[in-house]
Amino acid sequence: MTQRPKRVGYRAMHYRVATERGPAWTETCADCGEGADEWSYDHLDPAELEAEDAANLGAPYSLDVEHYAPRCGSCHARFDKQMARERQGIVDDAAVMTMIEDGAEVGPVMPIEFGWYLRKFYRETRGMPDDPLSDLRELLGMYISTQDKADLDVLALWIAHTHLAARGVGTVTPRLSITAPSYGAGKSTALDFVRRLSHRGELITSTVSDALLPRLLQTEGMVTVCIDEADRVLKAENAGTMSVLNAGWQRGATTWVNQPASDGGWKPAKIETFAPVAIAANGTRLAADVRQRMIAVRLIRSDDMPEARWDGALQGVDDRLRARLGAMAERASHDVRVRNVRIPDGLEGRDRDRWSLLLATARAVGGPWVTKAEAMALADRDARAAEAAALGVAPNHQLAFDLFAVWREGETTVSTTELVERLIVHSPELWGVPSGKVLTAHSLSYRLREFYGVTPEQRNRVRGYSLSDIRKVWRAVSIPYDTEAPTE
Repeated sequence: MTQRPKRVGYRAMHYRVATERGPAWTETCADCGEGADEWSYDHLDPAELEAEDAANLGAPYSLDVEHYAPRCGSCHARFDKQMARERQGIVDDAAVMTMIEDGAEVGPVMPIEFGWYLRKFYRETRGMPDDPLSDLRELLGMYISTQDKADLDVLALWIAHTHLAARGVGTVTPRLSITAPSYGAGKSTALDFVRRLSHRGELITSTVSDALLPRLLQTEGMVTVCIDEADRVLKAENAGTMSVLNAGWQRGATTWVNQPASDGGWKPAKIETFAPVAIAANGTRLAADVRQRMIAVRLIRSDDMPEARWDGALQGVDDRLRARLGAMAERASHDVRVRNVRIPDGLEGRDRDRWSLLLATARAVGGPWVTKAEAMALADRDARAAEAAALGVAPNHQLAFDLFAVWREGETTVSTTELVERLIVHSPELWGVPSGKVLTAHSLSYRLREFYGVTPEQRNRVRGYSLSDIRKVWRAVSIPYDTEAPTE
């Protein structure tokens, strides 16, 4: 197996700079004009790396020797400390205000945005790109209470990723699930932030018909679909809705709908269904494949959260912040490091699909967002693996074991109705009311026919299953053919 080449480390790169450009002491300090002592990274390389050795862990550096300037020891230390404060969003307000008074134009902003524009202008004066993602995260934290603070990071990344997706970056867009254990936790508020700040957010609060979402995308193009009260308005039987939720997470996905023809009849039309989708609900039962495409943000009720007044303190904030997110995405969409983002080792399959575009969004901003997003992706992968291990086998697999448990010794035939009743009593959390969808004779027949090729027989006007047929089900999950059915 071919090994990946080791990248040049932090100390080795500084040695390379001295080798190619000569000793720093032959130069003058870029800041004070005195004699230089060291080569100092200028923090302006869009492809910067972070040191991995223990002595310099996390320190930024560049593989481009032109991104280093000569500095004396004191100026070097002062410069690096200043840049570290900037990366944390800490700026010298007085210094920036002086710059603004000297001719910079910020434009009319609300008080909540003042610090954002100070940081924005400060970054521009240093030749660094804007970082609206951190400002978005700060805004969300003011009005939305999550069970885990990392969920605010996820929400900010998801909103920002819609702007990259609209500019052709990435091949999949994960679905966002906003949920809470109780009413009044702010799900609708969070979804409203998503609608206002995402790329062309469209809010849906009424019952979703079979053709609504495909026709919305056909008419408006790619929009961010925001479905509120999803447990009430989403219907699993609507094929058009499910096609957008399921297949529509992948670029190039399509569905067919009927539309009026010129002769008064109907004709089929192919519609692209790729679009970001966010749903807010107290709990909605979606197919397993849809849930695998989702990233969840879990809220918790808090009486300390202020009301979001878009006609007051937040007036115009959404438009300006959304424009900054769009500008960031436009710039980043041409960056090869964003389009071909590095995926952490061990993130594969559905986990990779869910997080690849969010990781690209973090890379578009850089700094601590990259390591933060990678850590969240790996944590999500581990949590899903633990959940799968706790749940054990899939329901249709478990059905075979439950049938073995409820089949009584000496029975050669049992009616479908009787089997359903026994299964519900034996495992109510899987087959009864707690499951959200009670097992019926029809659904049992469907599962056995679809997954095991076993169909019921009719004897004396009663439909049921013979022991010989049920043993085919048991053998499919490795219950030996000659094993006796248990007694009660």
